[in-house]
Amino acid sequence: MVAATRDEKEFRSEQQYHEREWIVQRLGWAAMAIFIAIALVGGFGAGPLSERRVGDAAVATLHYERFARYSSRSHIELTIASAARSHGTVSFELNESYLRDFELESIVPEPKSVEAHDDRVRFVFDASATPATIALDLLPERIGGKHAVFRVAGRELRFDQFIYP
Repeated sequence: MVAATRDEKEFRSEQQYHEREWIVQRLGWAAMAIFIAIALVGGFGAGPLSERRVGDAAVATLHYERFARYSSRSHIELTIASAARSHGTVSFELNESYLRDFELESIVPEPKSVEAHDDRVRFVFDASATPATIALDLLPERIGGKHAVFRVAGRELRFDQFIYP
């Protein structure tokens, strides 16, 4: 039996190093693939994992994004059924704490009036379309979890949203 030479010892040491490096490299590739897959399905913004709908079509439905980005427009669409109309108007209320974390860029159609009550804001619209669809474009101004409560015809539509940096 011949003793291992210095070159053979270095080769084995380098081989072990490279084998460990390959394992770490493959783990990194797997982590990147998982990250990309989550992004593609909407885990970090728009996509099927992020898009949600709450409510009852008989009264109102609310379409929103569960995940949004700080300083990027977030779109909310509220559809109010004709059963929720009152005296030729359609209205909804939104909790003020939710609105404080966003800049309301636009609301279409334009509300007939906007009224502040205790901890909520009430938006009133002319009821010309059946059903009434109201689109809100909001710009998140704070990072983190947000909780929204829309009140339509005595019903509450609640959802949670997370704003990424």
